[in-house]
Amino acid sequence: MTRNAVLGRRSAGALLVKTFGVLRFEDESGRELRAPTRKTAALAAYLAMRPDKRVAREAIACLLWGDKKDTSARHSLSQAISDVRHTFGDGLVCVDSQFLWSPGDAAEVDALQLADLVRGHGAKEDLGAVERLYDGEFLQGFDLCQEDFDCWVLAERERLRHLAHSAMGELLAIRVRCAEFTAALSTARKILSLEPFDETAHRAIMRCYAQQGFPKRAIDHFKGLTVDIRRELGVEPDLPTIEVYKEIVRGSAPPSQGRTLSEYAFVLEQLPYPVVVTDTGNRIVGWNRIAEQTLGYSKAEMFGRSPTVVYAPDHDSTLADQILRKAIVGGRWMGEVTLIAKDGSTCRQRRVVAPLFGPEGEMVGAFGHGFAV
Repeated sequence: MTRNAVLGRRSAGALLVKTFGVLRFEDESGRELRAPTRKTAALAAYLAMRPDKRVAREAIACLLWGDKKDTSARHSLSQAISDVRHTFGDGLVCVDSQFLWSPGDAAEVDALQLADLVRGHGAKEDLGAVERLYDGEFLQGFDLCQEDFDCWVLAERERLRHLAHSAMGELLAIRVRCAEFTAALSTARKILSLEPFDETAHRAIMRCYAQQGFPKRAIDHFKGLTVDIRRELGVEPDLPTIEVYKEIVRGSAPPSQGRTLSEYAFVLEQLPYPVVVTDTGNRIVGWNRIAEQTLGYSKAEMFGRSPTVVYAPDHDSTLADQILRKAIVGGRWMGEVTLIAKDGSTCRQRRVVAPLFGPEGEMVGAFGHGFAV
């Protein structure tokens, strides 16, 4: 068995045996070959998984027909050998009076390719080939209701799962180090399909999201993991996972909301009409020059107060909240209001109020501007 098969160069005439996921046999041209019975397929796969290893006829008969008497089991084995040769060609199975075996060059088996790659030196190309090869569990859904054979399948399934998991863990570390974040996310998700609570993979996903500029996704991923791990395992995430979460929260924390909204207000300061900017508590954090001139209140006087301080006739404390809710639901609010200036005079304005959103899509406040009517 060589790595050439993994790279697309198969031995001439070799049968391709795909054991990961649904068992499948293909000839050298890629045409699927279907065994007439599950026992025939099981015999072909079992021998192909043990190239050049001779197995006693009695052992194979017991493995696949353990529920039958010796004579019947031997007869079934003979029929299965005939079926294998008819379906896959004479080269896949060799027999003599005592043993059966499959020649080493008769088949290319993905499970053997994977094991060969894992035994290499951890080259990135080899680890990537492992990820591509492992396309589902070994003999997924293949159950003969024969205790010895099914136990062999389970043992191989666990062994190959462990090999694939280990190799993909190495590949994930390499991809994260090389800043290949999209590929790393794909590898991490494949690892989680094997081990849903592999926290190394979860940490990699969080780091990749953060490095790609999506810290909120990383934070949401941690929160989802915390819920799942508490529900399924009754524990908290590992300390290293919590530390990665804290690191991302610290790194993604924006400046104080007042400063962020002040930056919005600075832009709106240039507009030639009254503008007010509020935070999520509906407190004023931006009050432009035209608003000062129109209503007589300075920035210092208005910061931290509700916009309803200038709403006539009774400074209704709920009015600004009602307007904000309507703006959030509809994307903006537009309507006419009467405003009271500092000197007691009133003016009628048609105002537009719209929510403000931060870089992660979170609402950080609202702004409103008016036109005299």
